[in-house]
Amino acid sequence: MKKVVAYVGSRNKNSSTLKLVSSIKDAVLAISSSEIKFNIYTPNNCNIMPDDGSASAFKTGVDKIEEARIDDSLQLKKEIKDCDFLILASPTYAHAVSGDMKILIDRITYWNHIFYLANKPGQIIVTASGNGFLKVAAYIRQILENCGVVFCDDVIQTDSRILSDIDITNSALTIVNQLNLSNEVFVPSAGAEANFQHLKARYINSNKSFFEPNYWKKHGMFECENLKEYFQKVLGEKK
Repeated sequence: MKKVVAYVGSRNKNSSTLKLVSSIKDAVLAISSSEIKFNIYTPNNCNIMPDDGSASAFKTGVDKIEEARIDDSLQLKKEIKDCDFLILASPTYAHAVSGDMKILIDRITYWNHIFYLANKPGQIIVTASGNGFLKVAAYIRQILENCGVVFCDDVIQTDSRILSDIDITNSALTIVNQLNLSNEVFVPSAGAEANFQHLKARYINSNKSFFEPNYWKKHGMFECENLKEYFQKVLGEKK
């Protein structure tokens, strides 16, 4: 069974963002000929606390809040790691992601340096009543591409452009098609590749007792010429 995980950064139970993601979910389940589990998380059913500001996860690889199990981050992070397709959906607040989406991003930012979600396909969904939606989509994309996510086309809905049933069906088809390519090696973006090369040069002579260079060594990342080669390695280990 394939698994899709969506996190919607809105507390509004009548949120247009949540309604859009729910519509895409219904379309995915209706279109797919195979069984798919599609889980939608929001701040209402998944409590994620703000980062403690210590930046210790970058040094140790341990999220202290997650380790203490005082919120739902352990479950959500596992869902994100294990899923076959990831969706992050946010309304646009003052030309930025919502506060709850920012909290989630803050809690997984240390994944940026280790490409923790290597070769995972994903989709960005953004809604807006005015401007700023392109900045929101670009921000989410930059963060998660550096975690190793490879994105399909963004899904953007504004008050002046409500997505049609055909648009929703096309978005669902994109997800289903990507799920059918689960044995494929995806092509990372130029920005993600540049970040891979930068971090490789930075960590290769670093003290391997620190979390990040140790992770690179443990997972054979230094031996990979490029990020796509690492994607291939990760895919091979899953088989």
